[in-house]
Amino acid sequence: MWALDNPNSQARIEAIEAKGRRVPDRLYPPDVHPGAVAWLDDFFELGTDRQLTGYGAGPIPASSIARHVAGWCEHEAWQFRHVMRRLDNAWLKRQSHDGGDDLPVSDNPARDAFRGGNKK
Repeated sequence: MWALDNPNSQARIEAIEAKGRRVPDRLYPPDVHPGAVAWLDDFFELGTDRQLTGYGAGPIPASSIARHVAGWCEHEAWQFRHVMRRLDNAWLKRQSHDGGDDLPVSDNPARDAFRGGNKK
């Protein structure tokens, strides 16, 4: 989600540096735990299975996640489903934001969900 909220961040960083100014921390991508990149890639790939309605995007179908973890050991499959649901909830909440005060306090709810923070 950071990349969606910060398009062309590298170009913006270079322009700020060229002017001799300090680059705000929010323009740098968040750190991602080693090994987490593959699951983040899986999240966005599974997101292509969402149903779109007149109300917007729906959640990632459980059947898509089940197909993805077919053959995994029970604990790893459970952990993957849990993480995907937390990421999906953060993504859906962000997509449905209508200007109210319901956004998470964090600047990156997907990252926090993946790390186990943001218990909202």
